[in-house]
Amino acid sequence: MAGGRGTSRTDGTGLRTFECDPVAVLARPALADVTLPATARFVDAFAAAIASRTESYPGALAAAEFALAADAAERAWAAVPRPATHAPEYRARGVLTAAH
Repeated sequence: MAGGRGTSRTDGTGLRTFECDPVAVLARPALADVTLPATARFVDAFAAAIASRTESYPGALAAAEFALAADAAERAWAAVPRPATHAPEYRARGVLTAAH
């Protein structure tokens, strides 16, 4: 799906930017912690979207499957706890405090 809307959705630019910024990783530890269920779901969904990505238009059925996979990855990313949500898993571990 080169050059299309779907490609930009799974090119990993936002994820790479986050992972290469130590301040961002420290500010949002849940986004980098695959032991958290929500983060693990995102990693799996993103991998599925990447796996279904092609260099050229694969046909309507495969394109629709890719779009569904990319949508699932976007929803999973949005569900990863941010510090402001006081993720129960991190509060229990002492990573998030009342200040977060």
